Amino acid sequence: MIFKKAWILFLALVLLLPLSACSQPLAEEITFDPEDFALNEAGKTSASAAGHQLLDLFDSYFTDADYGDAYFDENGRGLHINIVKGSSQRENIARFIALANAELEKNGFPLIQTHEVDFSKKELEEEKNKLEQTLQEQDIPYHLLAVDTQQNRITVGYSDISASYRNKVLRHIDKKYVVFEIWGEFSTSEKVIIE
Repeated sequence: MIFKKAWILFLALVLLLPLSACSQPLAEEITFDPEDFALNEAGKTSASAAGHQLLDLFDSYFTDADYGDAYFDENGRGLHINIVKGSSQRENIARFIALANAELEKNGFPLIQTHEVDFSKKELEEEKNKLEQTLQEQDIPYHLLAVDTQQNRITVGYSDISASYRNKVLRHIDKKYVVFEIWGEFSTSEKVIIE
């Protein structure tokens, strides 16, 4: 019987250790004041205003390193927040979202949607800034260089995104960060995601 318990404990440790290595240790629990989530008069005027008020509150608790940024859907109503896989703040963020969604629901607004992403806003901004400096130093042209929050990638836009052009850019950044788009001076027509 003792051998069986020891064996089960051993198996549990062997199986759970790799899982714990996949994510950061959890951050200290944040105590949220539910009254902070109450929408003010301006926040009650529209879904967009409510989303902006709650996003400002979110930014007061979490940093660009804690999440992958936020955006509103095409019609400007629904707020989407990108949560970085394995974030140490994942439980605090989940509790924040639950409180915010309760307030949104109470006021008849769309709930916050969350998406699990690979990179934090801070990491993408840092990589974009390094790439921008390098492309300028190496005289590699581009029409667009921006963080695409919805794709959680850096978009490199240029009128010619041939394999040759992409290889020039990818000498200076890990391909996991980048999406290429055909980008003229005023419009886009095609995206290429490097796998």
